[in-house]
Amino acid sequence: MTAKSNSLSKADLREILSHLESSLDVLDRRAGHLSAAELSLKSMLGALKRELEGQLRARDAMEE
Repeated sequence: MTAKSNSLSKADLREILSHLESSLDVLDRRAGHLSAAELSLKSMLGALKRELEGQLRARDAMEE
């Protein structure tokens, strides 16, 4: 899923990651059990967060 070229800047990636973390925090703070749709959303947000973190790390490594 890693793109060969990334049109998003590192600042864009960091901003998106910040919003993803905030969204995941909302789901984590929710009292009670999450519905199947909410669990699916949480899983997708987590996967997207990990992917973007990997892209950010790769870009950092390329700059070293």
